[in-house]
Amino acid sequence: MEEKLSNAAALVEGTVALPVIDRLLHVSRQAELRFGRTCSRFGLQAWEFDVLTTLRTQSPAHEMCPGTIADRLLVSNSTMTNRVNRLEKAGLVERRLSPENRRIVIVRLTDKGRELVDQVIAARRQTEREVLGRGLSEEESSQLSALLGKLDTALVSHDA
Repeated sequence: MEEKLSNAAALVEGTVALPVIDRLLHVSRQAELRFGRTCSRFGLQAWEFDVLTTLRTQSPAHEMCPGTIADRLLVSNSTMTNRVNRLEKAGLVERRLSPENRRIVIVRLTDKGRELVDQVIAARRQTEREVLGRGLSEEESSQLSALLGKLDTALVSHDA
């Protein structure tokens, strides 16, 4: 695999960006596979975990408008409608109308959804420790997190 990354770098002389992005994408795919297996142990797909986690972070009510969830997860409103339908059918979320404006739908995490996502978060943290612990010290993990956060902020603010 290392050779493939080196060959890719040779395609664009004088730049370090291509191998860095290639490595980021490769590591991301490897992490996604591992995190996907963690989710599947609990009967969830990664997208379900993403929606449930997004709601879980909204304390104390654990609820949001579907459009806001869609924006955070970078998916279309129609995709989010389908996802909420499936999660609602599984009893993990519920819809209700906003008391302030009855034209607005609110998606809320159910007790069942909260319990499940809490279990998956704990398992995912363990998977994360295993993934990062294989190749990085705690200090290196912190440095990587800070650098990726800096890059993420720059990309998001550039796109805004």
